[in-house]
Amino acid sequence: MTIFMLSGACGAGKTAIKDELSRRNPAFACIDADQIGVNWSDYAGTEREDRYRSDNIARAVGISEGRDILYASCTNPLDYFRSADIPACVDRTFFIALTCSENEIIRRLKARPPEYGCGSDEFIRTQIDYNNWFRRNSGKFQLIVDTSSVTVKEAADIAAEFIYRNIG
Repeated sequence: MTIFMLSGACGAGKTAIKDELSRRNPAFACIDADQIGVNWSDYAGTEREDRYRSDNIARAVGISEGRDILYASCTNPLDYFRSADIPACVDRTFFIALTCSENEIIRRLKARPPEYGCGSDEFIRTQIDYNNWFRRNSGKFQLIVDTSSVTVKEAADIAAEFIYRNIG
């Protein structure tokens, strides 16, 4: 099984691109970490905080029913390989990092519904800082896509080409 980690800060476009690719190829398990029922709030500050990533990935693998996975998550490669127990059935992992301009992150996060909790200046600053981390480390990813000035379809085309080239 192969996992394609669609990674980046909140507001970079992970869910939009995952949804677009899901419509194109239902043979993949297109999974959003925010929608699988493993919640950070259940782990934060507990003795099992370090299990969050491992449990999240294990849940995604279970949901996939043996299919390759396109997994939209804020997880970066350092956290994935350093602090997550990767299920034995996962043979390969590729990271597709998404970034965008600071103004785009601000615009996108401010546009989200208030119940998402993404609109505060403090939260937005953390996501801009995380986005900048992805930009500084762009050479460490197999693919990086700047979603600032491309459509969801165009960004999904770039990701799809990479995915199809690396399946096998």
